[in-house]
Formats: sequence, structure tokens, C-alpha cells
Amino acid sequence: MSPQLRQALRDAADRAGCSLNAFAVQILATAAGDPSRFRSVAEAPEPRELKRDHLGYPISVRERAIHLSARNQFMVATEKELGSTEMFRLSKHYD
Repeated sequence: MSPQLRQALRDAADRAGCSLNAFAVQILATAAGDPSRFRSVAEAPEPRELKRDHLGYPISVRERAIHLSARNQFMVATEKELGSTEMFRLSKHYD
């Protein structure tokens, strides 16, 4: 492999936030027909701070629905894994 090609691959891997080997595996997996394994090199947008009410819930109706849905999914998964007592303890801790 030429030094120029190696450096170009390293630069692309750095932009993707992974090692050169991981980047090569992603490219090969994509070429082999598994595009779900490829990590995009596009920069992720900066997370924005949500406006929240006095209880800590998002004020936006849409954001509040997303928040409550994620909370409910967390509670269901936690109850399956750890039981209801631990689920309530963790939910109270995170709330």
C-alpha cells in the first residue's frame, strides 16, 4: 500500500472516530453488501439543550412524548432484567 493511500485511510478513519483497522472492516463489510455495518463519516449535530419545566420534563409536546416513551421502555426493560423493586428504585433515582 502506498504511503499516500495509507495516510488517506488514516485521515478518513480519524474523521469517522475509529481505528484504521475498524474503518477498513467497515469499508469491506459495506463492499460485501452489509451497508448497516458502515459508520457514517458525517459529523453528528451538536446536542441541543431542551427547555424543561420545573419537574425536569421537556416543555415541547413532541420532546415530552419522546422522553416519556423512552422512560417507559427503560422501565419495561429494567423490570424484565432486574424485577419490579429494582425497576422502581432506578426509575426514582433517575427521575
